[in-house]
Amino acid sequence: MFRRLLLIAMLLLSSWSFAVAQSAKVEADIKKVDDWATDSFKQYEREDAMERLAASGEDAAISKLIELLNDDFANIRTAGERVLVEAKGDADKPLIDEGLGSKKDQVRIRAARVLGLRKATAAVDALAKQARGDKLVAARVTAAQALGRIGGDEAAEALRKILKAGDAASGAAARSLGKDADDDTAKSIAKLLKEKDWAAAVGAADGLAACGADKFTKELCNAAGHKDWRVRIAVAQALATVETVAEPELLSDTYGELLEDKDWRVRRR
Repeated sequence: MFRRLLLIAMLLLSSWSFAVAQSAKVEADIKKVDDWATDSFKQYEREDAMERLAASGEDAAISKLIELLNDDFANIRTAGERVLVEAKGDADKPLIDEGLGSKKDQVRIRAARVLGLRKATAAVDALAKQARGDKLVAARVTAAQALGRIGGDEAAEALRKILKAGDAASGAAARSLGKDADDDTAKSIAKLLKEKDWAAAVGAADGLAACGADKFTKELCNAAGHKDWRVRIAVAQALATVETVAEPELLSDTYGELLEDKDWRVRRR
């Protein structure tokens, strides 16, 4: 009995000692990251410290990495995303609370991208909220893209709601939903072809190309007259996926118009 208690005590002491040592290393790496924040010759060393912080999985380490998503150095912002994707521990919660909840644009955008790559199902509600209501277009789009990467029924339902906005985030949602879209979803995607926002219409064309453009040849042909050249290119590419031509004359006329388009980028495509 005494030996068993002694063994338990030794194990507890060993675990405590390891935790103390680990925390000390984390504090040291956080200090390095901060101390070298303005030294352009120490950025590779900062990245090394960031990798160790991510491997530790400690709350303080994850919080520091989220903060670095808004660093002055572009390589550090990119490295922050990279290491957070593979971070140990429960990184999803702070990424949601501190990342998506940040007032700094870069942090929200990059945190959303990280959560998507981590396939963080716990972030679906928060990402859906960002995709619908963030003041920054890039943040809304990135959140919608993240939902597409996460996948699953809950994320798909959130993306279908985003389609209604008719903006760039809707285009990203359409692109994500396209591959597995049912008939009702495909019809909702097709409606975006009429939007003035070029990103919404381009996403719709891409989404229809992914789910099968055959049923929406007429809608795509009508969108070939969109004012924005990027939409006309996306329409041309979507029409190229049509396998069963229900209205050959309409399709032929549309291709003729696209081949004579005033913009050389459309003609080339």
